Amino acid sequence: AGLAECWFCIASVARLIRPEEGPRPESQPHDLLDIGAETAANRALETFEDALNIYCNENYSPGHLDQTLEYADALKDYGKVISFFFDENDIHAVKSPLLKSLRLHREFLGPAHPRTANVRRLCAHE
Repeated sequence: AGLAECWFCIASVARLIRPEEGPRPESQPHDLLDIGAETAANRALETFEDALNIYCNENYSPGHLDQTLEYADALKDYGKVISFFFDENDIHAVKSPLLKSLRLHREFLGPAHPRTANVRRLCAHE
């Protein structure tokens, strides 16, 4: 999940530096890894999906890792990638991971914790 968050950050920077995919114009300075926002966002999404599958798969992680704060954070970040780079109009795709993350954050940290508030903010953003 940490690697997926890195890809999200690269996608965010790439969108600011070079919002469109494709070859870099000769006049533009060499940007971050020469990767566009769409490519990095897709890598973030795929890496988060792999990580979430590992958390939920008993073969990979016996012991209910899908009931941990780390899983809640991964869900939050996965929802963030979907809402920032993909179809934010698909409310279920965005809200489902964010709402599950919010439930887990409330359970583990309480409703007033700053990390819980951050997930609540992301849910309201949609």
